[in-house]
Amino acid sequence: MRNLEAGLLCLLLLAGWSGPSYGLPGMKGMRGTFRVVSGDVEPHGNQSLNLWFDYWRKASPSTQEEMNLKMALAAVPRPSAELYLTGGVTRAQNLGLAPDEGLVGLSDTEVGFKFAPRTFSSFKSGVNIYLTLPTGKDEFSSGRMGAGVLAIATYDFKGLESFIPIRVNANLGYHHSGRKESNAVPVGVSLELPTRFFTPIVEVTSEQLLQEKLDWNQCPLRFTQGVKVTPTRRFCFHVGYDINLAQESLRYLKAETYDWRFFFNLTLSRSLGGLGVEPGAISGAVKDRTTGEPIAARVSIKGSEATIEADPVTGYYVIKGLKPGLVSMIVEAEGYNKRVVPAFVKQGKTVARNIRLTPQKRKSWVSVVVTDMKTGEPVGADILLQGKSRKEARTDSSGNVEALELAPGRYKLICDARGYLSTSKELTVGAHKTEMVSISLLKMGEHMVVSGVSFLPATANLKIESYEGIKKVVSLIKSNPGVKFEIGGHTDKSDSPEADLFLSEKRASVFRRFLVNGYNFDETSLVTRGYGGEKPVADNSTEQGRSKNRRIEIRALGEAE
Repeated sequence: MRNLEAGLLCLLLLAGWSGPSYGLPGMKGMRGTFRVVSGDVEPHGNQSLNLWFDYWRKASPSTQEEMNLKMALAAVPRPSAELYLTGGVTRAQNLGLAPDEGLVGLSDTEVGFKFAPRTFSSFKSGVNIYLTLPTGKDEFSSGRMGAGVLAIATYDFKGLESFIPIRVNANLGYHHSGRKESNAVPVGVSLELPTRFFTPIVEVTSEQLLQEKLDWNQCPLRFTQGVKVTPTRRFCFHVGYDINLAQESLRYLKAETYDWRFFFNLTLSRSLGGLGVEPGAISGAVKDRTTGEPIAARVSIKGSEATIEADPVTGYYVIKGLKPGLVSMIVEAEGYNKRVVPAFVKQGKTVARNIRLTPQKRKSWVSVVVTDMKTGEPVGADILLQGKSRKEARTDSSGNVEALELAPGRYKLICDARGYLSTSKELTVGAHKTEMVSISLLKMGEHMVVSGVSFLPATANLKIESYEGIKKVVSLIKSNPGVKFEIGGHTDKSDSPEADLFLSEKRASVFRRFLVNGYNFDETSLVTRGYGGEKPVADNSTEQGRSKNRRIEIRALGEAE
């Protein structure tokens, strides 16, 4: 690898001691070396103006000189595709025969198309097709329409480790001039050593005439050296000279060979908005600034109809079809502060823009009403809410607590009133919402029917659907850890009061055992009593009534011993 690097450096140094498109150098598109056409293409939407001056001289058999001033217009209407048009003026003079006379006239016009997409990361290939129109003065024109095609290949060694940043460009094609003796195979190779502002270039180019059967002495063969200077992205110029290596004059071409040639090229390019400009895109993810969780946000572009909803699972979004330049992104989501984010859209590229939104200071409210379970009358009670924040309040004379302000989240509500059993419940408070909570308190010493708990007829077997009722009893006992409870069993009325009493006591015992074994309650704080069928709450003449009478009631007896 080191030997190869040294060899390439020596080649560049030798080029400095020895002395760009075929035909006229540097005029086949905006990017290239001198005569060799590279695989580089300007960004989509760019247009350029190229001004070219060259001067050549030949010393024998008589001193001759020629000057060319040409102009080319080029554009990139589609990605990786350039169009160009070239024309100019030529002045030629034979200083030996007519030192005071010179010929001036228009030269031929060339129209061409170059397409060079990126094949791999370091390699580009493409094609250059051109047409030559005989618009020039007879002395400076081929006299016939010509056409040609060039295969283009560019390889960039910049990506290889421990390697100098050399680029190699190669061309091979066919040129049809309209005259059999002038049809040729253009071939060329160039080496570039790119730096930030200066790019040294060496080339070897030739047009091998088919009539001459690839005789290098009878065909143009040039060695070219120069430099490209790029002060800005929109402005560059080439300076160079070449030496003709062919040993004999060309017999079939109007132009004489020359000893040396000097040339200067100036290129100005710019992007004209809206003329074939390839749109860009912006993509990224929207997340919560505090938690990093993805947000289903709405992302839009100010002054545009472009709007997209971010994915609720990943927060990912992408907005395509944007005009290159600076844009303002508006990002909104429920419960978050709106953001206006600047972003610069690049032509033909997707720009990454991840966004973090700050949660709003969200508020929620809880309203509570407390009543007596038996009478429905309001109860004066103390309310405690524990969770993301802590709030305490006292009900008014109507048993109400109006709109306690809280942060959204999960809370445990505890309600205490003198002479009543305490109660608690879990609740979730949503953002910007008011949660209405109704609480019924059981007075000490009073019975409460455990709703939802029932038994199969003539048995102490709980029905499956009794589970929800059991949870209510568990919550009540847990909220009053120092209270002793009576569990009362009841039956529907049968012909045997003794049997009813026995069954009711068994039902109370089964229920007590379920609470002690299932929830680890202290069995001394739970006592049982059977009431038989003497205290019905519904009509025993119907099945529905009898089902209600087969029940469990709970009563607070006072403080446990």
